[in-house]
Amino acid sequence: MRLIIPSEPPTSAAFSRATPGTYVNEAGIVRQAGVNQPRYQDGRLLLEGAGENLLTYSASLNTFPWFAPRVTITPNATAAPDESVTAEKLVETTDTGAHHCSRSFAFTAGVTYTLSAHVKAAERSAGNLRLGNGVVNFSGGVADCAFDLVAGTAIKGPSGIRAGIRELADGWYRIWITGTADASLSDNASAVFLSNGATGTYTGDGTSGMYVWGVQLEVGAEPTSYIATTTAAESRSADVLTDGYMASFEATSVGLPNQMVEEDATAAWVSGTTYAVNAEVHRVATHRVYRRLIAGAGTTAPESDPTNWRDMRSTTRWAPLVMTEDTELLVAGNLYFSMLAGGYQGLYFGGVTASSVRIVVVESSGVVRSDETQTLPFEYAGWISNKEPSLYIDMSGRVYAGDRIDISLIGSSSPGSSLAIAGLRYLMAGFAYDLGETLQGARLGITDFSRRETDEFGTTTFVRRKFAKRLNVDVMLPTADLQRVFDLLTEMRGNVVLWVPGTSSELAPLSFFGWCKDFGLTVAYTRHATCALEIEGVI
Repeated sequence: MRLIIPSEPPTSAAFSRATPGTYVNEAGIVRQAGVNQPRYQDGRLLLEGAGENLLTYSASLNTFPWFAPRVTITPNATAAPDESVTAEKLVETTDTGAHHCSRSFAFTAGVTYTLSAHVKAAERSAGNLRLGNGVVNFSGGVADCAFDLVAGTAIKGPSGIRAGIRELADGWYRIWITGTADASLSDNASAVFLSNGATGTYTGDGTSGMYVWGVQLEVGAEPTSYIATTTAAESRSADVLTDGYMASFEATSVGLPNQMVEEDATAAWVSGTTYAVNAEVHRVATHRVYRRLIAGAGTTAPESDPTNWRDMRSTTRWAPLVMTEDTELLVAGNLYFSMLAGGYQGLYFGGVTASSVRIVVVESSGVVRSDETQTLPFEYAGWISNKEPSLYIDMSGRVYAGDRIDISLIGSSSPGSSLAIAGLRYLMAGFAYDLGETLQGARLGITDFSRRETDEFGTTTFVRRKFAKRLNVDVMLPTADLQRVFDLLTEMRGNVVLWVPGTSSELAPLSFFGWCKDFGLTVAYTRHATCALEIEGVI
């Protein structure tokens, strides 16, 4: 039996980015987040430095200064990776030679560049991505990458060159190549070559081709998120995150961008404003919602004015962090959380609506420390009445103070609906204390608050209400731990904590958030004692 004491909820995080930014969502689609909107990619909060796409007309390869030897370009030929019908098709002519689309750029010696492009197979599924003119070396070799869109591979050239490929949605891939210019030059800066599967120099058939979209040239050793350009180079500001907690979502099912969960649907309190009785407002400073008791105006904040205001509940964004309130944060699509860790030993998710939950622990340096995904079976995806699915993740030895925890709840669809929903009632991180070994014979039940009412005519009606879990369990512990366990349970009296009888899937239903209603320690053996616990859950 393990007892998890919740840590203090983190303070509100400040996130900023002065420009929009793109990212690849869980479905492999390129989306754009607005100014100061966080981006989640690959289950992680995407934090990038400032970047710039040095190439103009990144998605208009039929526009000068792009030129296309032995290729014709059809604009708006198919849906691009961002689902807009803006991707172009490069179709080979019947000429003999290299069929490609290229342009010039002034490289500087000693600077590392990364070239990337989004490509999709049509009649041709193979080609090359080239950085530079193929004569002046990058990192001591020709910066060339052969890609195969059937196998999903990218094979780089010389050892000093780096390359890669990423699969996206609907047959699209993003390919990239990186090298350091050995000399300054102004020549073909980027080129996408078609191939017949055997060579890049051949006689074309006049009909075969490949889709291309979103070409990017940037300074750096890795490809960053795509930056669209037209008549001039465009920049993306750096992502800046300060200490704390934040929640965001992406409504993938309706195509909305990743965005922050609003503090609350109620209006923010404004000093001096006249409010009617029962008007509700929220305060960002306290993350609470307040209801007006007496009509009027005032300059005293609601949390300091109990005569005129009643504290009602947590704001929507912070609802999962309040364990004593049955308030759910529910969104259309996927739901994401990020928080800085304090050496937590356990994570608890209560009232989960999701198809899967992913937890990624990231060091302050950006290195991923751990990455775990828990898939919820259909009956526990939040769609069956009276189910209150919960999930406990043991984080011992996997997270340390200063780490960032990125959490993804991937939305689940109800039967007959394409709308994915993600939700959570409780999110708790805390510190673990072992009480002992859970013995067989645990008894799980509920305290039902429903009522049966019979009127004067003998008509009986049933009023269905909420219920609280109830657990009776015996724990065995070394006699030497008797005083420690007694002191711990005494200290925790009247406090709501997480009780984890075991980490196996069979014992998962026994884990819940509640308080110790009663306990009794018995010295049953010379070296071992038992502890009888009666635990009642919060509603």
